[in-house]
Amino acid sequence: MNFFRRIQMKPLISAAVLVMAASSFSLAQEEKEIMKLEKGWFEARIRNDTATFTRLLAEDFFVTSSSGKARVLGNKWGKRKDGTGRDVNIGASGDRFVAFNLEDRRVRVYGDAAVSTGLQSFKLETKEGKIRDVIHRYTRLYVKQKGRWKMVAAQATRPRKR
Repeated sequence: MNFFRRIQMKPLISAAVLVMAASSFSLAQEEKEIMKLEKGWFEARIRNDTATFTRLLAEDFFVTSSSGKARVLGNKWGKRKDGTGRDVNIGASGDRFVAFNLEDRRVRVYGDAAVSTGLQSFKLETKEGKIRDVIHRYTRLYVKQKGRWKMVAAQATRPRKR
């Protein structure tokens, strides 16, 4: 009897291992997709590509800036009230984004939600033409809506000086 149980358990164990491997592969793919989206979001900001920039945002996108301002921007962020596009490569200070770098990135996927964290550094050009460096730790929350990942919340914090 024990012999027959062992024979029947082998296919179950094999199936469980395959399911776990497939799910691990799927999570890794989701993580890579979100990392790619984030890079694309910043590239769109540098190129002032309003359509791509806003397509990645949820309708109720909420942001907390490094200065502590919190507001719902939605996916209309790149549009003026009259419906025309606005520059998405201009930051809250009025400086223009000219370069970015993402480091120490981590993405964790929880079903149809994901959390992305890391360090983002920017080169901004002031109205006077000077280059300014900015560094933030960030946290972003994504939710899969209609089969597509959308950024629903973002928060940035200036790291403490050591």
